[in-house]
Amino acid sequence: MDYSRQISVVGSLNLDFIHNVDHLPQPGETITARSLKTDFGGKGANQAIAAARAGASVTLIGALGADSHGERYRAFLTSEGILTSSITELDDTTPTGSACILVSNEGENCIIVTPGANGCLSPAIIESHAHHIQNANILLLQLEIPLETAQRAAVIARQANTRIIINPSPWTDSFKLSEWEVDYAIVNESEARSLTGIEELSESRLNIWIQSHKLNALVITQGARPTLLIRKNVPALKIPPPKVQAVDTVGAGDSFAGHFAHAIAEGCPLEVAVRRGNAAGAAATQKAGAQNAIPNRTEIFELLDANSASKLYQ
Repeated sequence: MDYSRQISVVGSLNLDFIHNVDHLPQPGETITARSLKTDFGGKGANQAIAAARAGASVTLIGALGADSHGERYRAFLTSEGILTSSITELDDTTPTGSACILVSNEGENCIIVTPGANGCLSPAIIESHAHHIQNANILLLQLEIPLETAQRAAVIARQANTRIIINPSPWTDSFKLSEWEVDYAIVNESEARSLTGIEELSESRLNIWIQSHKLNALVITQGARPTLLIRKNVPALKIPPPKVQAVDTVGAGDSFAGHFAHAIAEGCPLEVAVRRGNAAGAAATQKAGAQNAIPNRTEIFELLDANSASKLYQ
């Protein structure tokens, strides 16, 4: 672990209850699940684990319930080398956040999220841990917590000259980029359309769009297709991910974000950070689940080596 590369993540922690079913239920229908698996999840924790496995020193600022789920989750994060003293334990009337996930034979899913403690992560809690953000190289944010909380963290980071990466997911129309000062935004295609208002994501339109925004770069992931890197006054780049046989795409975006953040903290050029993120996302699709599938630094460099371009990424 490289303790000179400090990353603070402000975000969610969920317990995922994954039900495998033959088909997704219709209104009023009762179905029987073939199996039930319980995993740790939440975009904040997923991205924190990805950054830690990349080699960063990671602090996670979030909230857990005063329940057995919260206790187990904290212990797990500690075992991953993540600083957990900044994770607030709420009173015993507020449960740890959870998600009920139904996955059909066809791979389609529907998800019910109970925010629990995540919904109680307030700006005041963020302020009580401001020193972690102020002393970090990077602040990494998502939107699975109250919007005003994420925004308060961004303000603290900006005042301290901490670079800010935001992954505005899950998307909400309440998010207005013009009201934020962030350095990098990572979005998928759907989120990119909502963020920019551009339905056809052409490089020329995106190049024009970014000129009027404060972002240093917009990164648009496109699954197995090339990731778009959009910057001011520089031609757009299409950066293809390594080719892999995908098993499960859950958590691929969070793997990308965590490894991208660490590469930026290391001082890598943006193109290199995207390539590492691409490799992390691709590697994550080769295993089932979210956190279980998040690769470490060695795994992504092996994947890059296998694609005969490792010298570009180190």
